[in-house]
Amino acid sequence: MKTVAYALAAAMAMSMAATELAANGAVPLAGSAWRPAPLSGFAGTDERPVQVEFETADKVSGFAGCNRFFGAFKHGGDKLTLGPLATTRMACPEDVMDRETRFLKILETARLVEVTESELLLKTWEGAVLLRLTPHR
Repeated sequence: MKTVAYALAAAMAMSMAATELAANGAVPLAGSAWRPAPLSGFAGTDERPVQVEFETADKVSGFAGCNRFFGAFKHGGDKLTLGPLATTRMACPEDVMDRETRFLKILETARLVEVTESELLLKTWEGAVLLRLTPHR
């Protein structure tokens, strides 16, 4: 019974923290899913959209165009670290594999993040935008 009470208390605390962050204008990454913007060159297809899902406070997964990927991430303020990322090992046409490799490299290279309800920007340390993503619904 104590375990259930502790689990409920922890869930309530996490929910209140997420609400407080959203009220302050910051959008938490945990529990969100994103797609590369249509003109990014990484959108994938309607049947298999490229996507990034921040599953929990430290786990990321998604689809990179041919393979699924998964790994860890750290997010604090405007700082973000993704990876190392692992992938499944499906083979696809060379152009798809090249695009997937570039996409995963961008994810692992990003060091700064700017996130709102309608956009997630992955940036270099210098602030250059590497990739623009939109919510995946």
